[in-house]
Amino acid sequence: MPRLIVLIALSVIILAAVACGGDETPADQGDDGEITVLMTDDLVFDPSVISVTAGEAVHLTVDNSESSVLHDFTIDLIPVAAVTADGESSDGGHMSGMGHGGGSADYDLHIAVDAGEVGVIEFTPTESGEFEIHCTVVGHTEAGMVAKLVVQ
Repeated sequence: MPRLIVLIALSVIILAAVACGGDETPADQGDDGEITVLMTDDLVFDPSVISVTAGEAVHLTVDNSESSVLHDFTIDLIPVAAVTADGESSDGGHMSGMGHGGGSADYDLHIAVDAGEVGVIEFTPTESGEFEIHCTVVGHTEAGMVAKLVVQ
C-alpha cells in the first residue's frame, strides 16, 4: 500500500510539472513579418521560442501591457540590419543597437518597455542561427526571463 501512495504522488508531481511547463511551440513570422511577444510579471516571454527567416524584415510587437514593471527584449549578439524601434522607457534609453558595429556597444537588439505599455522593434536578421533573448532588468535573466530567437 505505501508503494501505491508513493507511485500516485510521483504521478501527480510529474503531471503537474508537465502542465506548468512553458510552451515551446515557436511563434512563426507571418507573411507580413509580424510577431507579438508578451512580457509578464511572471518573468517570462510568451512565446519562449520565436522563429524568423534570415533576410526577411521582422515587425516585433513587444507587449508589456499586462505587467507592473519595466521589462526589455534584448539580444546581445545577432547579425541584423535596418533596426528601428518605438517604445516607452522610464530610463530614456528605449532602443539601442543597429547590428554589428552600428549601434550600442552593449547590445545588437534591444527595446525596453515600461509597465502597461507596448513597443515595436523592426529588424532584418542577416544570418541563420539561434540567439538568446533575455530581459536585462536586474535579476530577471537570473530568474529565468529568457527565450530563444531561431533564424532560419
